[in-house]
Amino acid sequence: MSGTPAHILIIDDEEIIREALHALLTRDGCVVKSAATAGEGLAMLEDEEFDTVLLDLMLPDRNGLDVLEEIRRSDEDLPVVMITAFGTIDTAVRATKQGAFYYFTKPFKNDEVLAVLRNAVERRRLVLENRELRDRLRSGAHR
Repeated sequence: MSGTPAHILIIDDEEIIREALHALLTRDGCVVKSAATAGEGLAMLEDEEFDTVLLDLMLPDRNGLDVLEEIRRSDEDLPVVMITAFGTIDTAVRATKQGAFYYFTKPFKNDEVLAVLRNAVERRRLVLENRELRDRLRSGAHR
């Protein structure tokens, strides 16, 4: 990913998935953090800024759809990409309706993951830039 490195959070209980995604994304120039549980991941989201989140559907302490809902409440513009080994059309539809940016089933293709994450990061940065410009315009109009 070009320019400023993307900051990506992986929340997945499978260590091998976290390690594979970490290696893939680090090679692509991203700054990657990972968590094995929903609790760890949500705590990291409170402490740090991320451009996107890769979130597993089945976590040991919470359902990924519940975590997605909580992320949406705290930051509705943060792109969340759902990943699961147990993909069904129903869960994909539910995730999308709840605001998931994309939905992958395991195993996934590295090129596809990179393309989706690049789009998610670009969207995040455009939303934040747009918000910043609107705030500047508002504050300039009040002077």
